[in-house]
Amino acid sequence: MIGARLLLLSSAMCVTLAALGCAQHSGDSGSALQSAAGSQDSTGDAAVGSAIGHVHLTGAVTLDHDFTVDGCVIGPAGEGLLDGYHMTAKDGDKMIDILAVVVKNYAKDGSYSPTDKTPEGQVASAMTSGVMGPLTLMVSQGDNPTPLAVMLKPDSTMTIQISDNGSKGDAEFTDMGTPMTMADIDPTAKTPPPAKKISGSVTWTCGKVEHIDPKMNDAVNGAFKKLIPNP
Repeated sequence: MIGARLLLLSSAMCVTLAALGCAQHSGDSGSALQSAAGSQDSTGDAAVGSAIGHVHLTGAVTLDHDFTVDGCVIGPAGEGLLDGYHMTAKDGDKMIDILAVVVKNYAKDGSYSPTDKTPEGQVASAMTSGVMGPLTLMVSQGDNPTPLAVMLKPDSTMTIQISDNGSKGDAEFTDMGTPMTMADIDPTAKTPPPAKKISGSVTWTCGKVEHIDPKMNDAVNGAFKKLIPNP
């Protein structure tokens, strides 16, 4: 049931974003958001520094890697597809397949944490807002062509600090999880393998902070709500 809903969600998101230039994979969501961002006053759109970030992971996955920020976009606080604060990493990174931070209830600089970390809560969030949780992160696994997802778990902790009018951010997390692979399973073992745990941080500085045009925001959220049934 959850898989079917997520498949429907993915298709509906691209239909909803088609007018915004939605590409064929989720890694292009930042470009779609930026195309929906309307012009703002000079204080809102002023360049604030280099568009760079850094991922630090320890535990089941170890990684220290710089990345390029593709875009930082702010919409009204809410649960809609384009609502809230969005930061996305640029495509083409050899170590990071997908990286995005989304804070739906962002209204001003400050500290934010997820309120519902259960699998059911995350699916319900995806069905209304288009995201499973505040952090979407998939990293490469060397020679393995399948990227590894870093996922929010009920016992995870996460705090996202946003500052300088949205131009800087820091996401700190502990005890995130990742799916088991065939290599993790021992057919002779009498108990399941222990859960993988990942802790770390994502920090970033935006080159520019854009703001969603309110009319575009309302139109996209309305179309998305019609396409997605109630969870």
